[in-house]
Amino acid sequence: KIRDTDLLERVFYYVMDNLGSIISAKKIADFLKSQGRKLSAETVYGYLRALEDALVIYRVRRFDIRGKRILETQEKYYLADLGLKHAVVGFKDAVIPGLLENIVFLELRRRGYQVNVGKNDAFEVDFVGERKDERIYIQVAYLLNSEKTANREYRALNSIPDHYPKLVISMDPFFSTNTGGVRWVNLETFLLED
Repeated sequence: KIRDTDLLERVFYYVMDNLGSIISAKKIADFLKSQGRKLSAETVYGYLRALEDALVIYRVRRFDIRGKRILETQEKYYLADLGLKHAVVGFKDAVIPGLLENIVFLELRRRGYQVNVGKNDAFEVDFVGERKDERIYIQVAYLLNSEKTANREYRALNSIPDHYPKLVISMDPFFSTNTGGVRWVNLETFLLED
């Protein structure tokens, strides 16, 4: 039922270029308006729903960790198959963090977790995974190669007042910091765990 397939493709490209980023329909509509295409945020939502219904993308809602409720705006979107991104737009080093988040998201889904993006006051937690009575908090980083990056990833998890497992996942071959109950794990090790 979609007549403007070019516009659908542009929305899809925007999602692929912004894996791991908070996205709103208004932000996409504003971007496309800057490209000379006029459409409403409601139209963008329709295209995003069509991509979800076609099982091309997954929408991940934000979860207020303190208020224990789902927030209605500013979601993240991940691809069902990362091969689509490489086939359509190719590979760029700048998107590695988003690709890694996408990989961890798909693995959490494979393990049976309901996955949300966490919001804890001013901090964003990449993933809050829930399965039966379990919960896990995860931050994903490409490399923890600076103190600033490591502090950012650990601070978001250390700010959570409960005692569920908290992980920082990165591509570092070795990182020795496990602080405040937050455990670091290499991405490959995480994917091979059960």
